[in-house]
Amino acid sequence: ADGLILEKDEVADLVSYMRTFNIEVIPELPSLTHSYYLLAGHKDLAENPHQEYPDTYCPLKPKVYEIYFDVLDEYIDVIHPSMIHIGHDEWRMEKDICELCRGKDYNELYAMDLNKIYNYLSKRGVQVAIWGDHLLESVYGKNFQVWKSSTGYEYKIPASLRPDQVEKLIPKDILVFNWFWNEINNDKQMSQFGFRQVYGNLRADI
Repeated sequence: ADGLILEKDEVADLVSYMRTFNIEVIPELPSLTHSYYLLAGHKDLAENPHQEYPDTYCPLKPKVYEIYFDVLDEYIDVIHPSMIHIGHDEWRMEKDICELCRGKDYNELYAMDLNKIYNYLSKRGVQVAIWGDHLLESVYGKNFQVWKSSTGYEYKIPASLRPDQVEKLIPKDILVFNWFWNEINNDKQMSQFGFRQVYGNLRADI
């Protein structure tokens, strides 16, 4: 939109045009993580409200879902997608900063958030897609990890869900977008869990 906005009718027209070429439009509306667009005006809902640009919302604050579901509804009403990608990758949730989340099982918080959104979209007849990196221990390990940004800022990210949690807590009709295809065992593990997957973030040299 060249730094401005697209009106609803413009978006609907673009999507309608793409469908004439049999292109299915899957909007990606990040949730839990990469939620800057939700939190810029609602820092009080962030996991760490002291960050200049909060990335992650607190999944235990009900107001989060009022806002996010309103965004989902608008996209559904405008473009009528059969599927929405809800993100859930690169979960930068600094451990024990949020009083509500402190001491909780962070993997269960992840699953709770995902299921809340999955259930909402299912009632609207919309399928769900996610990035699947937090479903594999081979990607983020079994414990919190300390990462460092390019500016030297250190932060912790949660571990991946345990295999038993993935099997028990995550609906298997979610489509997994796989950007961790460089390890073939990751593909196999996803298939063994029962997920369908498609490949994303492909490099030009493969």
